[in-house]
Amino acid sequence: MMQPAIMTQPGVVSINAAGQMVDADGISLVMDGGGRVWSAPYSKIMANEVDGCYCHLGLLPVWAAAKLTSEGEDTYTESGVFGWMGIWPYCTKFRRIPNTNTFRDDGCATHKWSKDTTGQITGINNCPTICCMSKC
Repeated sequence: MMQPAIMTQPGVVSINAAGQMVDADGISLVMDGGGRVWSAPYSKIMANEVDGCYCHLGLLPVWAAAKLTSEGEDTYTESGVFGWMGIWPYCTKFRRIPNTNTFRDDGCATHKWSKDTTGQITGINNCPTICCMSKC
C-alpha cells in the first residue's frame, strides 16, 4: 500500500540532525550576516574563505602586508603593517554588509570579494589608492 504524500508548509524552518537550518523540503539555508536568508543571485563567500596573507601595492600607502583571520562566517580581522616613509602597524575588524560579499569596517573602508566558476576568490579593488591586492 502506498503512503500518502506528506505536504510541507512553505516558509517553515527547522534544524536538521547535523544542526543546520533547513527549509520545509530539507534544503540547507544560508544566512546573510544580517539574520536573513541569503537571497543574492551569487554564492556567499564565507569569511574563512578569505583567510590568509595579502599584499597591497598602491599610491597611498606605498605598500601594505596584511593577514586576514576569520571570526565566524560574516566577520574577519585584518592586521598588518603599511609603509610610506615609515612602517605603521594596524588592526581592523570587517563585518559583512547583509546579503553581499562586501565587508565593511567601522569607518568607511570596504573589501569586496568575488568567486569565479573555478572557486578562486579574488578581492575587487574599489579604492583608488590600492592598485594591486594579491594573496601572498
